[in-house]
Amino acid sequence: DLQEGLQTRLQGREEMLHRAYDDALLRSLSTLNIPSLLGHRLAFITLTPTSLSNPLLLKLPPKNTVIMLKPSGQPLNAAELIPQLDTLRHAGFACGWILSKPALKEHHPALTQLAVQADYIQLQVSSFNGREIESLRKALTSKRSLHQGKLHLLATELNSFDEFSLCFNMGCEIGRA
Repeated sequence: DLQEGLQTRLQGREEMLHRAYDDALLRSLSTLNIPSLLGHRLAFITLTPTSLSNPLLLKLPPKNTVIMLKPSGQPLNAAELIPQLDTLRHAGFACGWILSKPALKEHHPALTQLAVQADYIQLQVSSFNGREIESLRKALTSKRSLHQGKLHLLATELNSFDEFSLCFNMGCEIGRA
């Protein structure tokens, strides 16, 4: 089918563009003296999962860097991503996932499996309702082992005081992203 062929070609280009953007970002960041700029603060760097194999990642200061992964149109392969994430963690990096309702629908159950192992989860709140946020939080925290430590929940895209209140009462950190 012509339509499917076009979508496949565009999807391949989209991944290539994401990877090129991520590479340019990592090149720029690797030339900065990030520890002196950050002090005790953290730098949250958003990348696509395909960029986990980029060698420039290991040139960043692990102590202050949180690698936040945002799923794209490419299917998530947990068996491939888990060892890459483990390598980054062993190097001292914290890792996280940016979750939206559409991304969870498209990549579930791989995304859920990967998110359970994260240090940080950024919820794009506007794509969920209150019950979905609470059940997602429970699902992610209940499947964690004690050695994994605390899961840090970040809430973004809050459109109302009710959303803010819900996320604040669940222990989310509120941010602008």
